[in-house]
Amino acid sequence: MTTTAQPTVVSVLDFGADPTGEHDSAPAVWAALAEAGRRAPAIVDFPTGTYLFRPEGAQRRELYVSNTVGVDQAFRDKSIGVLVEGLHDVRLQGNGSALVFAGRQTTIAVIDSSRIVIEGFSIDFDVPTVIDATVVESGLAGGRAYRVLSIPSANPFSLGDAIGDAVGDGAGDAAGHIQWRSSASLDGTPYWTGWDALVYTQIHDPAAGRSYRADNPVFTDVVATTDLGDGLVRLDYGVDAAAPTDQGLVYQMRETTRDHPGILVVDTEDVTFRDLDVRYLHGFGLVAQMSSDLTVDAVRFEAPRSEGRYTAGFADFLQFSGVGGTVTVTDCVFDNPHDDPINIHGTFLEVDEVIDARTVRVSFQHDETGGFPQFRPGHLVSALAGATQDALGDDLVVESVDGPDGFGGVGSTGSLLETVLRFRDELPEALLAQVRGGGRAVLENTTLTPEIVIRGSVFRNSPVRCVLATSRKPILIADNVFERSAMPTIFLSSDAGEWFETGPSPEIVITGNEFIESGGPAITLEVTNTDALPAAAVYGRLDVRGNRFVLAHDRVLEAENVESVRFEGNELVAAPGAAVVAGAAGAASAAGATENPPTERFHPVLVLGDVRELHLALNHLEDLPELTVVDSSRPRRQSA
Repeated sequence: MTTTAQPTVVSVLDFGADPTGEHDSAPAVWAALAEAGRRAPAIVDFPTGTYLFRPEGAQRRELYVSNTVGVDQAFRDKSIGVLVEGLHDVRLQGNGSALVFAGRQTTIAVIDSSRIVIEGFSIDFDVPTVIDATVVESGLAGGRAYRVLSIPSANPFSLGDAIGDAVGDGAGDAAGHIQWRSSASLDGTPYWTGWDALVYTQIHDPAAGRSYRADNPVFTDVVATTDLGDGLVRLDYGVDAAAPTDQGLVYQMRETTRDHPGILVVDTEDVTFRDLDVRYLHGFGLVAQMSSDLTVDAVRFEAPRSEGRYTAGFADFLQFSGVGGTVTVTDCVFDNPHDDPINIHGTFLEVDEVIDARTVRVSFQHDETGGFPQFRPGHLVSALAGATQDALGDDLVVESVDGPDGFGGVGSTGSLLETVLRFRDELPEALLAQVRGGGRAVLENTTLTPEIVIRGSVFRNSPVRCVLATSRKPILIADNVFERSAMPTIFLSSDAGEWFETGPSPEIVITGNEFIESGGPAITLEVTNTDALPAAAVYGRLDVRGNRFVLAHDRVLEAENVESVRFEGNELVAAPGAAVVAGAAGAASAAGATENPPTERFHPVLVLGDVRELHLALNHLEDLPELTVVDSSRPRRQSA
């Protein structure tokens, strides 16, 4: 809050909120927020306690959210526990309070607001929608394989058969199935139920400090389940099952429908999330779209391991799509999501029709995204050829937008996927000719691309990458610790053909970070063209300096279609046990000791394609051979 007026303090207790966590506080908090809006600048104060939010008392809004369920009408209405709507100069002050949410819902949404601060809370669900089942014992008994699973106390279960008969919570053979269930709704039935491995599994190895995606063998060929008490369940298998070798692993099981964003920011300027303990978010992390100037400071996305829980997020932690101004992420912890901890990008919309020299019809292309506006009057737009990503026009000024509004309205198009854009001036001939000639063209809103700073944070147990970030503004990734991502740690992708997530990035500085045993290259910059690369480089200046790379394999950096790469003053060391069979420089290598250990370690490799200028200097290699550069250049299109 930047106003100098003395804020009014509005206590949620004055409106009936229950700090014991026994009764639903959602209606009371909604009333307190309404009062704060009338008396802004204001502080909405939550005296220290536990506040429960049920879907029955939540606000309901029709909303369409990037990278979730697209325009599927089954999920158009969202339940929102804490809704900040149409407010300005308001701070939600938690004083260490716990916000606990039941069922499936968005915890906090900030819509059509400005200068909002949310600080000093923990956020959790009474029953997480991910089941973290730890194998605490396994082996053979009486010629049959078995496992004993430890289930967190936060996840109620029953033993029963798959057609719906449950045997309750007592011990007994229940035809080899486990039913998971949420807490009870006000009518006594669970908000949700599920069986066995659910739909999707991620595996966490606490000893190795890694999480990864893999098949789930736990419920294959189960012939009996027994409740041993204290959250322990024994599973016995058929006579042909091999003895399990996965003791200590955590099977993290969930559904796959991203029916709600965990936290949502829409049409909002200047919002700060500070000093939060996010123990679990259902659905899809903190999502921001069509907003500007976001700060995430000292937010810890981390489940309570003392309770046998490891998963803090159903999918991504931060997903910012179409955000302008600045995005600042500082001093955070990102531990064990089910997708990327941070993903910041725009969205390419494809040009379907040239209506006239100033007007085009465009549409969303990926089925997870649609229903909301991607442009506003006055915004600047760039056009690219869809297949080649060659520029077709820049700084095109939007005059009018006719399409979905994000809240169910569709404009005259009648479509949640299509928008008619009219521009102030005639469109470039290159763009018009591309579309009229049957070629693909895509548009990017360059006004809603942010300056990005990601600094001083810790990333652990990512099953994929750690940071995805593309922007037309400068990107700084500094002083972070990245531990054992399963894929490339920092990943930039200009993609106009699959996810349609933009795009060109002129300045990327990666400095002062520590990369520990990345599962892929520590840093990857890719262009998804299947044919030739663009004539003008998609990526401008990549500056990688003063980082420490602890390498489990040879790949350090892969980058293509970059104007200049500076790799300077970095320290490269081999991870323990990373000696590999000596071979040609640049060959892929496998970590781990062998029966006859080699005497030579791998050559660290930079794999570079169509890099126009390369500067290597003052890099220190500890107990490793020289740094090797491998040319992976693909053909480049000629300039027009």
